[in-house]
Amino acid sequence: MASLPTDFLSTAVSGTKVTRINFANTPLPEYADLQAYVIDNVLSSYECATLLSAAEASGPWQ
Repeated sequence: MASLPTDFLSTAVSGTKVTRINFANTPLPEYADLQAYVIDNVLSSYECATLLSAAEASGPWQ
């Protein structure tokens, strides 16, 4: 398992936006009773790259 640096998720990111997905208005209406959200700008560019590297290092990706 890949380890993350100790400063991971320590950067404040401005402009975070949370949007609820309304499944009733999607091709997946069977999920209308469930909740899902898209959270934009929650990770810094550094944190995105670090998380992606850790995920790639932890699996059998080709």
